[in-house]
Amino acid sequence: MRIKPRNNDESKIMPSIEIVAIAQQCPSKVDDLPFAAMADFTLKSHRSQSRFQGDFDRLSGIMYHLGNPGLKTDHAGRCFFAYQLLSPASRKVESSFLEFAAEYRAAAQMFFEELLHNSPVGKLVFTSDWQFGPEWIKYEPELSLSEFWRLHDSHLIQLNAFYSIIGS
Repeated sequence: MRIKPRNNDESKIMPSIEIVAIAQQCPSKVDDLPFAAMADFTLKSHRSQSRFQGDFDRLSGIMYHLGNPGLKTDHAGRCFFAYQLLSPASRKVESSFLEFAAEYRAAAQMFFEELLHNSPVGKLVFTSDWQFGPEWIKYEPELSLSEFWRLHDSHLIQLNAFYSIIGS
């Protein structure tokens, strides 16, 4: 059961979305995205109590933190979170699925395709971590990028989940 935040202040909800392009050596360009994205050579989650840090510690590549559009220019000293990237249905406290908002869906898909192409081994790891979400975490079997988006569009990509995405 999800704990309801005390008010509607999105900064208290703070979902994180982090992607690792496995074995990638040079970061992909993120400046043209309609949302904030930060490339990091250190695979360290921005979530202080990350559900997946142990998994990240066993990987190599470049981590991408996705965030609200306003964080493109103003994130210094603040948490990097992705609440505004979620669809209205996915933002609801009782929701358990992750869905990108319609205005970010196409850009997210193109970015994922680029990251998958730039991964020398053709593999991404996609995680989400919802601060006020359930305590459980879910590990999904490896899937193709097209299957990931099919599940996404069917509201079957879960919050607090770890997905390995491979090239088709």
